[in-house]
Amino acid sequence: MDQLSRPEEIIKGNDAVSVQLLRQIYSALKDRSPENLDLMERCWVHGIEKVYTNRKDFDHILLESILNQAIEILNTDKSWDNKKDQFYSMLEQFVFLKAREEVFKDFFDHVESVIANTMQLDYNSKVPLSTITTGEKANILNYAASMLNMLVESMQTATVSVKAFNTALQSQPGVMVIIADKDGIIRFVSDLGEKLLSIQHGYLIGDHISSILINYPAIEKKWLLRGKQKTIRTEILLKGYTDILIKGQVTQAEGYKNYTEIEELVYSIQFTEDFLRKHLPKSS
Repeated sequence: MDQLSRPEEIIKGNDAVSVQLLRQIYSALKDRSPENLDLMERCWVHGIEKVYTNRKDFDHILLESILNQAIEILNTDKSWDNKKDQFYSMLEQFVFLKAREEVFKDFFDHVESVIANTMQLDYNSKVPLSTITTGEKANILNYAASMLNMLVESMQTATVSVKAFNTALQSQPGVMVIIADKDGIIRFVSDLGEKLLSIQHGYLIGDHISSILINYPAIEKKWLLRGKQKTIRTEILLKGYTDILIKGQVTQAEGYKNYTEIEELVYSIQFTEDFLRKHLPKSS
């Protein structure tokens, strides 16, 4: 087929890079037989053809069309082959290039700034709703801004720094704290625990608590039989100290009204001064 008669030639515009990327995506889908396209892919192809058949002005590429299509494909189709990998790569290039354009630059700069601040546990900045355009063109930007702002606000009500929590625990000398979810996946180990276990900070996050508490099955059984009690007292065999039974307790973290958070259990282990003198690293 002659190049000029290729179906992707319907896609025009004054942004050469964007037009080229759209043509690559469109032609890759058109080259596949219709039965090999899923519903979302067929809808996207139809939408592109409708837009470029009816429009006379091609100055603006419809960014939301590509993004919405990618979201649908990536969320509904679990398989991932080379063609989808190429599609994603082209989409990534497209979004990056559009993000550098002056009309979108402020929006993406705000997003990057909020993410950077949130990573430092600074929740005071928010992404303003988009004023660069109106109507449907603003919807996807405002949706992204709203979702990110909701995430930041949720983290603000539920998160403090590990250093602040460990500082608070210093008022309870000799107490090691482990926090895990209801399935036993570790979310936090206090400084004292990391020193006694001789591990690096954060090393055990995501591991199962049975990797620390040798007699976890017995503790779990006792917890499941607790009835309405929010706290049980138990004896603990700690990894590396299996010849010593240590006093401890398990407490269910009380949730706040109107907040939906995962269920967490707090394991508090009390060590004697003699134990700490004997087992803590001398540099501590």
